This record gives sequence, structure tokens and C-alpha cells, in this order.
Amino acid sequence: MPENDLPSGTRVTWSDPADGYSRTGTVIAAYNRKAWTPAEYTSAAPDAGMTMVRWDNESDPHWEYIGELSRPEPANR
Repeated sequence: MPENDLPSGTRVTWSDPADGYSRTGTVIAAYNRKAWTPAEYTSAAPDAGMTMVRWDNESDPHWEYIGELSRPEPANR
């Protein structure tokens, strides 16, 4: 998923097909904010191609690779 397809407010899902685990959250603007990496809390993305996501039911955002995110399927109406 290209970076310009993930504006702030976009709903995204991260999934691990090996164990069926997934989580859904919202892309947020990184301006003047810090987010978790695997090792620290930082205001700069630790690698290229990352975006800041606040996962549902979590208060702190996390840096995630854009290529590992997808948009959730819409619910059936």
C-alpha cells in the first residue's frame, strides 16, 4: 500500500496469516507526536516506509510498515 494512500484517519489492519492474529487501528498524523518502535518511544520513524498507527483499544501509537497494512473489509450491511 503506497504511503500517499494512507492519510490521517485511514482505518488499517495488520495481520499475521501464520497464526491468524490481526488488529485494526487508525493512521494518525505524526506531527509533534511520539510512537512506539520495538525498542523505544520516538518522534521519528525508525525506518523508511513507516506510518504512525493508533491501534484500537491502545492509547499510544506505534510505528508500522505501510507495506504490512491493509484496509479492512467493509462490514456487510
